[in-house]
Amino acid sequence: RAPRAVHVRFAGVAADEQEFLRLRDLMVGKPGDCAVYFHIRGDGREIVIKASPQLALDAEEDVLALVRSSPLVEDVWKE
Repeated sequence: RAPRAVHVRFAGVAADEQEFLRLRDLMVGKPGDCAVYFHIRGDGREIVIKASPQLALDAEEDVLALVRSSPLVEDVWKE
């Protein structure tokens, strides 16, 4: 079964706007068919935010490894 979603859990590290812009540009540059969900931890819980439909990502392992290499990202997985 082909994956339909990519989940990105943020590491919770302090970062500047440029780091987020680099991650966004990386993801925009690897378009695909998977919806993107961002997981953000705080106050003892985790919230999940679905990205805009314009940000659909390729779920190939090399793409996920690129996203995972960002210092902002703790984990990436596909469903």
